Amino acid sequence: MLFYDQCFRLVAVDGGRSGKCPTQTPSHDSPARRRAIRRVRTFVPLRFTFAHSIAAGLLLALSSPLALAAPPSHIEALATVGESVITVQEYAMALRSEALRRFYHFRPPEKEMAAFYREVAEQLVERTLATQEAKRRGLRADPESVEQQMRLVRARLAKRNEPQHIDEQFWVALRKQIEQKQLVGKLREQERAKIMPTADRLRDYYRNNPEKFTEPERVRVSLILLRVSPSSPRTAWEAARREAQQLLERLEKGADFAELARLHSSDASGAQGGDMGYVHKGMLSADVEEALAGKQPGEVTAPLTVLEGVALFKLTDRQSARLATYEDVRERAAELWASAERERAWQALIAELRSSTTVKIEEKYLTPG
Repeated sequence: MLFYDQCFRLVAVDGGRSGKCPTQTPSHDSPARRRAIRRVRTFVPLRFTFAHSIAAGLLLALSSPLALAAPPSHIEALATVGESVITVQEYAMALRSEALRRFYHFRPPEKEMAAFYREVAEQLVERTLATQEAKRRGLRADPESVEQQMRLVRARLAKRNEPQHIDEQFWVALRKQIEQKQLVGKLREQERAKIMPTADRLRDYYRNNPEKFTEPERVRVSLILLRVSPSSPRTAWEAARREAQQLLERLEKGADFAELARLHSSDASGAQGGDMGYVHKGMLSADVEEALAGKQPGEVTAPLTVLEGVALFKLTDRQSARLATYEDVRERAAELWASAERERAWQALIAELRSSTTVKIEEKYLTPG
């Protein structure tokens, strides 16, 4: 029996697999993850089993990274779409690719596994239907572009010193995938060209979707940050809180916030008197937003502990949510309308193709376990 391992490769139950998984799961507390979190929001408060039984000996060759198994004696079919066959190998490649794209740990949560299996299978069916329609319309993949992409994959595998006895079925599946994506792209372009907005349609879209053109409430805030390293001892944090409280008392007696920010703030905004400009809801942490919610322009929060130290925030201005005029957002309305209409038209085309095509999916491949 074979099963999917953490790298979305088919491996035998005896442990026979092709090397280590080069895609390591990032740590929840890795330095890279902490840096990414800080970039998105500066001020914030302080054996997976992807099991699936299939015929023994089936090759699962995954596009990147690649894993190998013994060649199968015959091709297993996931589904038939009209006269076309979607192989289990194509399905496995798609499962891995989609998992790498969508999930932080490169695998779906256990409770989402069955839905994920089915969703990817349906994507392959839709891609096959679209490919068939593209060919009926006389569209063709660009051979030179296909070969170029094939060469890139070969070069990448050679650079990684992957095994050279790659089964031919992998290259067949890869070429088919590249050609199909090109054809689907060309078909989508044809369909997009049919969607042309009119002034009346755009105005109706604007009137019917006010939430898409409403600028949310925003506030202008200034900051004094007394920086403390997260790894600093408690005494350093207590000292920063005492200093922040002293600054707040000076402010309550009439001291100028901008001047104190220039003298004491460790944040880059200190050079501008602490001015951070306008921010929308969600750009600051929930604790900071809550503290500012009850303030009037000109008022300052109590000292707040944030990721990078202890901070004082001053509310400079508050602007209520505002519906933009049609003239100001006409181009945006055209983009949104066209995007929604193109997707609606595309889904209608796929539904029409499916209703006129016999599709049979082997359910046994859609059940994890």
